[in-house]
Amino acid sequence: MVPPTIRLLALLALGLVYATFSIRHQPPGIARLLMSLPVMLLFTMVPLQLQESVIISGSLGFLLGWLGNFKLLAYSANRGPLAYPGLRAWQWLLFLLLPYFPAKRSRTAARAHAVILSLLCKVALAVGLTFFLLGPLAVTYRVLRHTGYALYVWLFASILLDTSMPLGCVLLGHIELQPAMDKPFASVSVREFWGRRYNQIVSSILKDTIYDPIMDGAWVAVRGTLNQKRSPSGAAADMNAGSCANTAQVPLEENSRCNSNLPSSLRPPDAGVVSRRRPVIAAAAVSNIVASASLPLEDRDGGGGMMHRRVSEGRRLIAVWAAFAVSGVMHEACMMYMCHNRLEGSFGMMAFFLLQPLIIVAQDNTVAAVSELFPERLRRSRAAVMLQIVVTLALVLLSADRLFWIPFESCRVDERGLAEAMGAFRAVGNWYDGLAVRFRVLV
Repeated sequence: MVPPTIRLLALLALGLVYATFSIRHQPPGIARLLMSLPVMLLFTMVPLQLQESVIISGSLGFLLGWLGNFKLLAYSANRGPLAYPGLRAWQWLLFLLLPYFPAKRSRTAARAHAVILSLLCKVALAVGLTFFLLGPLAVTYRVLRHTGYALYVWLFASILLDTSMPLGCVLLGHIELQPAMDKPFASVSVREFWGRRYNQIVSSILKDTIYDPIMDGAWVAVRGTLNQKRSPSGAAADMNAGSCANTAQVPLEENSRCNSNLPSSLRPPDAGVVSRRRPVIAAAAVSNIVASASLPLEDRDGGGGMMHRRVSEGRRLIAVWAAFAVSGVMHEACMMYMCHNRLEGSFGMMAFFLLQPLIIVAQDNTVAAVSELFPERLRRSRAAVMLQIVVTLALVLLSADRLFWIPFESCRVDERGLAEAMGAFRAVGNWYDGLAVRFRVLV
């Protein structure tokens, strides 16, 4: 009798072989989408078979049920990381299975040594946070518990997405990869938090599958929207041309060149001010998906040209709302995997993500109104930047406190996940103790 896990792995292997030799050779469009459906169904079903562990089912639901399926959906339209030019079969499979995305232009690419050091620090922080969340303070005080949950989700997502990154940096050395996080705790606005700093892997896939097709007015990418190769020298040129990175180090007004393509309701103060030194070629990050390359979303041309096409603010807002809505739906789906294959029912996560565009509009308009009351020097001060960071984190945490954590607690995902994490830490500790004993015996 073959164990269920072995059967599942064999079925997954067959699906990947099918994807490599069938899907890759189909032309973009309906034919490629239809050929992708069996693999998408397989990716959806795999997490349903591993319900013993909330961590395993949730991780596979995210990596396969969400990212894997959306990568195939984007590839059907000739978009996304799988459509990166020149990929060999094994590289294509790596992009499909692992959370790899080519680095966005004007962004710092992942570096193996930096990722490893970051992972070690985050694992140590996760161990300490696990003990805290199981302690009396977190159990007694809701605010402390939910703040700890927010840190834990950030740490877990970072570890899950970055664990395979050093391997990717080695095997895909000619392709610079996108880091998952970019200091989300340093965001000066909710817009920047979702668009440029928190979980850029999800940001990228939502952009490829939701935002770009709506903005382009076509599902299948035409010439001008294909992925571009990004070499190290090209990355340096992008940084010189229109970098909008590390925005937390300067006041919000100084990032206006990154936001010239936004509708007025979503622009930060002075978003229309253009730098005299550099042309404005960087697109703003909006919501959970619009963190983009150093070319405007409506003007990109992967073939080297430019498509000058006006896009209405209405279409842009629809694309933003649609991306947030899809993010909410997929978070509910991932929660279903962790809730024994049933919907939790409160739809708090869906409400949380639908609320974020309203928070973005309210915050940006408030900052624009208040900034008119103070001189420019004061608006550019370090204290002003720190205040924006504190307000941004408060807005995200408070909205999550009332909505996002409801499914976690009603399904006891928090308790089960912490118990599994503690068990894993103890198993590692016992293994280390046994190894130390054997070493002392040998000596």
